[in-house]
Amino acid sequence: NKSNQKIIVVGNGGSAADSQHLAAELIGRFKKNRKPLKSVALTTDTSIITSNANDVGYDSIFSRQIEALASDFDVLIGISTSGESKSVLNGIMEAKKIGCLTIGFSKEGPNSLNKLVDYSIRVPSDETGVIQQSHITFGQLLCYYLEETLTWIISMSKTICIIPARSGSKGIVDKNIINLGGHPLIAWSIKAALETKLINQVYVSTDSENYKQIAIKYGATVP
Repeated sequence: NKSNQKIIVVGNGGSAADSQHLAAELIGRFKKNRKPLKSVALTTDTSIITSNANDVGYDSIFSRQIEALASDFDVLIGISTSGESKSVLNGIMEAKKIGCLTIGFSKEGPNSLNKLVDYSIRVPSDETGVIQQSHITFGQLLCYYLEETLTWIISMSKTICIIPARSGSKGIVDKNIINLGGHPLIAWSIKAALETKLINQVYVSTDSENYKQIAIKYGATVP
């Protein structure tokens, strides 16, 4: 059910705070008033977290929640400054079983999180404070990008063209076409476009079989 698609965020310590910060801005607002984006940080329910930590093990605190709450084509963002947090890694593995798209916020260099996720944000530093500052900065850039994307979508009159498999400029190409470039949140863009009721058809141009399946699942036309 495309109306249930959401962004899930997980992390420990300072990364838990970043998870909550990101989810709050997706549901609330960053710079513009707009419809809320469904998002949840799995770091806030102390009863769930402590019962799982006590009865099953701390490393299961996110994977158990993801097993219960996540659906295919949800987006899971895992935040770990080291890239080796077991609870985050277990959450990512569970999400991949379900069919979620996975994104990791970590540091540059080889680590388990970078290897496991579909997309990774890698901060070129070994300083924990610098990595954390970069993570929240990128999280806010993501909020800004989504808000701008939704603004573009709502400004369209009838037709939108999303081109997810190529890099390139973002923005309005002409009065009826928008190019969102290559980004992993294609399903969100299709869903947001159709829910405006101002757009009656979404075209997705891509050579990626994975993107084609996502596009068709969420109501887009693949030429």
